Amino acid sequence: MTILVPLGMFGYNLLHFSPEMIKNPLYMFIGYRTEISSLKYKKHLGLLEKFELDESGSLKKTFSRTGLNFDADQKPELEEYLKKGLIEKDIWVTPGLPFMLSITAGFITAVVFGDLIFYAVMRLIVN
Repeated sequence: MTILVPLGMFGYNLLHFSPEMIKNPLYMFIGYRTEISSLKYKKHLGLLEKFELDESGSLKKTFSRTGLNFDADQKPELEEYLKKGLIEKDIWVTPGLPFMLSITAGFITAVVFGDLIFYAVMRLIVN
């Protein structure tokens, strides 16, 4: 059941496609783009990119596969980068889904339907 999350994220991103997504196409499987201004209304998010200013004043972006915890202290920092033109108004975030949701969904599926892989393989062998 866990495989449905990346596929769902990819489907969501295809429905809300923007040209900026071409820069990082693999991000489409693990996150989505959202406006910085809307971050205060969203909970349980992780940032997919870490933003750091270096000594020369340029912004360094690094990828975070697991998603960095987002808190209210980071929003003013991101808005400042946006005002300076260092980042775009949309940033990549990933939902902070508890792993227990996937485990529970898989358990319920196994109880109700049984072993789906077994049925799929048997169907291929018989036909």
